[in-house]
Amino acid sequence: MDCKHHAGTAAVRQCRHCGAFLCESCYDAERGGCHAGSGCTAVPYAPKEGYIPGKNMWIKTLVSILAIIGAITVLLLALCAGIIFTSNFS
Repeated sequence: MDCKHHAGTAAVRQCRHCGAFLCESCYDAERGGCHAGSGCTAVPYAPKEGYIPGKNMWIKTLVSILAIIGAITVLLLALCAGIIFTSNFS
């Protein structure tokens, strides 16, 4: 595979932003991909202004706990139904 910018030069890396194949001279290890200004089509991730990490973590935790409780409830209902419908009422 050839470098995106240098035809005939073997590509040794791939840009993690745009996926382009790059030779050593085109790869920027600090950016993890194409050199700045090389026409990389992707913009590196930058958090939005005012973003607070972990702000909504309690909501994700609550949803996870409720999902687990719901799954346990369904399993218990299935188990009870199996016991009721398979028992002999003689």
